[in-house]
Amino acid sequence: MRTIICLTLTFLTLGLTLAQAEPMKYTQEQINKMPRFSSIEQQRCPKARFPSVKNRLECKKEVRVEIYEKRNARDSSETSKSEG
Repeated sequence: MRTIICLTLTFLTLGLTLAQAEPMKYTQEQINKMPRFSSIEQQRCPKARFPSVKNRLECKKEVRVEIYEKRNARDSSETSKSEG
């Protein structure tokens, strides 16, 4: 029972964290080292929606950080499942 409660709280916390993906808490070097998913970035940040290059690059940074945080959350949840 305790394990179920802990997992539920963990998923709720991760959900709140992922909903607030903020590229500002990472340095530019950290963002540059994150894996890129150009197809996803192009889908979410099209030229038609972001005609400015600066705005499109900011959108791509946000997408990269969001994917990075989701992947880390998934990895941490998988390790907690294997430990529990």
